[in-house]
Amino acid sequence: MLTDTAVDMHYVSKGTESIQHALFGGNVSEVADYNVYNLNISQLDNSNLCNFDVLGLGKICSTVSTIPQGPWIQELAKHKVQLSDIGRNSTEIEILIGSDVAAKLWTGNNVPLRSGLVAMKTILGWTLSGRLPKGDKKSSESKATLVTTLLLKEAQVTDLWSLDILGITDPTEKMCRAEIELATHNHFLETVKVRDDNRFEVDLPWIKDHPPLSDNYELSKKRLESTIKKLKGISLFCEYQSIFDSWEKNGIIEKVPKGEMHKSAHYLPHHHVLKTGSTTPVRPVFDASAKEKGGVSLNECLEKGPNLIEKIPSCLARFRQGKIGISGDIEKAFLQISLSDKDRDFLRFLWIDEDGKPLVYRHCRVVFGVSPSPFLLESSIKLHLENTLKLAKENKSPYPLSFVEILGESFYVDNCLTSLHSSEQAKDFIEIASSIMKDKNFQCLVVFHTT
Repeated sequence: MLTDTAVDMHYVSKGTESIQHALFGGNVSEVADYNVYNLNISQLDNSNLCNFDVLGLGKICSTVSTIPQGPWIQELAKHKVQLSDIGRNSTEIEILIGSDVAAKLWTGNNVPLRSGLVAMKTILGWTLSGRLPKGDKKSSESKATLVTTLLLKEAQVTDLWSLDILGITDPTEKMCRAEIELATHNHFLETVKVRDDNRFEVDLPWIKDHPPLSDNYELSKKRLESTIKKLKGISLFCEYQSIFDSWEKNGIIEKVPKGEMHKSAHYLPHHHVLKTGSTTPVRPVFDASAKEKGGVSLNECLEKGPNLIEKIPSCLARFRQGKIGISGDIEKAFLQISLSDKDRDFLRFLWIDEDGKPLVYRHCRVVFGVSPSPFLLESSIKLHLENTLKLAKENKSPYPLSFVEILGESFYVDNCLTSLHSSEQAKDFIEIASSIMKDKNFQCLVVFHTT
């Protein structure tokens, strides 16, 4: 079940379940934890209520075509078989029923059609399975009906997370992945700027010809009401409010002027996350994967850049080379990258004033949770270090070339991980690294460990 659907229907997770997927071709995925929801589903007249557990997932698969018009429609009518998804636009799959439950839904009443399709009755209604026959030009497309053909093929486990290797091709995959990543990187280099306050400013990398992005206003308003109610219930509303007050004071967010409310915009729902034992007991999390019925999310309209996880093994190897291991990160790293004015209205969100009246804010900095944010952060850091290295090679930098070279290879997004051969070197490196990162408003917190 889609996590967004579970949230919209106010389902509460009853716990988590660890699952390992055994895939076609013999591949096996890593073990992952999924929220478990108890689902109630019935016919439209509320008869034949079914109750079973489902797992929450951000995306099940891409859209599946509904049943087109054809002679099979008249044949179904003769058998008094009624289907509800004929000739409509494709919709997103929100619930996937596994064979463990589906077997209990079949009634055994099947109606084979002359076209080769088979109508199968369940206690929830009729389904139509099979492949449309190849005939005239209109039907030659052979669109899949309710059941999509599964193709057995060799595939990497990571393919599952793209579109479940169900033979469904996402439009963004028409271009080679490497070409898309190169184009995304070039877009960053062409649009990145350094502001007067010495802070990087970036543009969002929009997918070319992406579907229309709805404003998400009603969904965000509904989520806000739920969030406020929960915050007041645990007496953390004021703490949540203070974060927004601090962000506004520091230019991280800003109120949208009344004269700009008419602009095209997108609203991000947000909710609280508790941080037990932290000086900040609660923090806001923004959901860029949220979308209204029939719409697309902001994340679905943006390029996310290359797979940064592939860099982890080399980072770990460098950490083990020297006697002294060094690790650290950048404080509030995403909030140090400014966002261009033209993209800020697509990162709006709702809050309330002291009288409970709605306020409209927009983000001025890169937002954690927006899919390209890790790429934009890492690319900004990389660009800064490349420019510093270039100056060091030209003897135009106060920093030692050897340390600049080490620092340039030490970052994974906002995490610094490397090693040196002595405590003296480590102390010098930490001082120099911190100074270099401060040049672009990155407060680098680094520690070293004896290995």
